[in-house]
Amino acid sequence: MQKFKVSCNKKKRYSVYALILLIGLILRFSTPLVTLLDPDATGYLAPALGFLVNGEFNHVYARSYTYPTFLTAVLYLFKNINAIAIVQHIIGLSSIILLLYIIENHWLNKLNEKKYELIASFTTIFFAAEICWNANIIAFEKMLRPEGLIMPSLFLLLFSIFFYLYNAKNKYKVLLYYFNVFLLFNFALLHPRFLAAFFFIAIILFLNQMQYIKPVVKKLQVAIFTGLIFITCFFPENYLINKYDKTAPIFSLKQFFYSHSPTVLKAINNDIAVEHYYDKNELRNYLTTALNDEGNRDEKQHRIMKFNIDKVQYGMDSNSFKYYTYMRKIKKDKGIAISANYTLTKEDTIKYNNAAFIDISSELNYYYVNWVKVLLLNYPMDIIKKVGRQLTYLYTKPEGDFVTYRAISMKQTFEEDRKELFNYLKNDLRYKPLEQIVLKEPKLIQQFNYFANLPLRFLYILSLMMGIYLYVKKGVNHIVVITFFMLLIYILTTAFLHTFDIGRYLLSLSPLIFAFILFCLLEGILVVDVLSKAINKK
Repeated sequence: MQKFKVSCNKKKRYSVYALILLIGLILRFSTPLVTLLDPDATGYLAPALGFLVNGEFNHVYARSYTYPTFLTAVLYLFKNINAIAIVQHIIGLSSIILLLYIIENHWLNKLNEKKYELIASFTTIFFAAEICWNANIIAFEKMLRPEGLIMPSLFLLLFSIFFYLYNAKNKYKVLLYYFNVFLLFNFALLHPRFLAAFFFIAIILFLNQMQYIKPVVKKLQVAIFTGLIFITCFFPENYLINKYDKTAPIFSLKQFFYSHSPTVLKAINNDIAVEHYYDKNELRNYLTTALNDEGNRDEKQHRIMKFNIDKVQYGMDSNSFKYYTYMRKIKKDKGIAISANYTLTKEDTIKYNNAAFIDISSELNYYYVNWVKVLLLNYPMDIIKKVGRQLTYLYTKPEGDFVTYRAISMKQTFEEDRKELFNYLKNDLRYKPLEQIVLKEPKLIQQFNYFANLPLRFLYILSLMMGIYLYVKKGVNHIVVITFFMLLIYILTTAFLHTFDIGRYLLSLSPLIFAFILFCLLEGILVVDVLSKAINKK
């Protein structure tokens, strides 16, 4: 017993926390402190630069306004593109410190049984080390992408919900409710893959808040304020889309279409199509070639998806369908058959270049929606098999060097459209394009991350099983159910609409798994106890 007390001593834990944070600090700041730009960076950077140069905050395809707003604030304050990486490093480490502070003061001191305290201590140390030292997280903190803020925002959200639910009689409870709803709606825009999960949790919080309010007038007041918060968060997004992007293709539907490419090709070969002439000619030819191309084989993607989805998705120019849509319109106006050969005239070209983008994009959205319906109605088992492969995907061998970036030049991207943005980036924000940057992790840390992968995935499955059990069990606190459903809906929507990637999607589940385990411990629920009771009943 004495030995146990020493291992769980608060000072001992603080020493371990300090060591974890120190190593995390060294891993972040001993590598080049530069903000890494990739092709996706333009969509986030252009609105920020546009605002700083001429006061115009626009909207770029499939990129919501939340992360560009964060970039605008950082660039305005520091006038240096590399400040983004440093700020994201600081936010990442600060969120881990906040996490440890909350756990020590609101978890461990409330665990009455020593076995719960022991499990909570080891769980906290394991997750803190995994999150603080993980190569992918450090790499994304250096990148100009919202993935660098996934962990901090999830920690803030989870523990804000925790304070709300565990302070039922607090006079500030309603303010905590409004704050949580605001975070949920904003982070839904920051992380599109969390959209369904966050909206579901917002509904649960709304219903939970309603049960504490008796007068109908006050219930109506909460409902109105919740609606106003929703409008406050989503009106700017809707306004910017309508002003700049018109109706941009729906990202989730597009991802569903490409992640089920083999089933799309199967449907076309079985004479099932949405836009028959286009699908049976251009799309079929492209998918047949792309799905059988072994030249750019990605072992991980082939194991999960059976094909290289990046190759298929980014090799298919969306403009080809837009071009087809416009050609169909011209032929229809001129009374020409869709299958007939036709050469665009100079007048047609001018019209095409100035065509109403909203009409073509609406056609593209309609096209994706119809393909989703076709696949769900005709090939449900193929979709279930694809989702099942992703849900059972537990382990990926990490790379030796966790990141190798061939940093891109923003010059071509901006000079094609607005040269003043690139000049501001280069002259005022000290942007210098890099040829290549390799970020390496020490061998010992690499081995830790390597071996941490397996128990991490085991905990994913265990938490889901426990969550199902606890959901049907009466008397479980809301926070346990909320965390479980946030985790479950995120996994299902990602597997259904998108693809799992060890660097972003599976790893970003870590805070949910971690919180779920601690919430269970706080409620006095232990996996071993649950299993033993189930066995004894049998």
